[in-house]
Amino acid sequence: MAEVVEKGVCQSIIAGRVEEVTALENGGFDTAIALPAADEFSSPSFVHVYSEKRIGQKGEMVRQLVTVQGFRQRIQGNKGQWIKYTNTLRAIQQ
Repeated sequence: MAEVVEKGVCQSIIAGRVEEVTALENGGFDTAIALPAADEFSSPSFVHVYSEKRIGQKGEMVRQLVTVQGFRQRIQGNKGQWIKYTNTLRAIQQ
């Protein structure tokens, strides 16, 4: 029987294989997770999840509740101003 997880606003469950774990200088971890491909002809997607505690080891399958956050940044380029959007996923850990 699957575990029931109560999700709040701007929360999601990420499930996949840990590809890389990096300890951050300010504490915590940046974990790269490969998500399953939609079908056998597609490539997997990758996301980075930031966390206070280690989520898993390289090669391990994980399932993690995250908060979806993000920010935007105005950038002045050669062809004028444009806006860059960056999404961040932060692990909800207890």
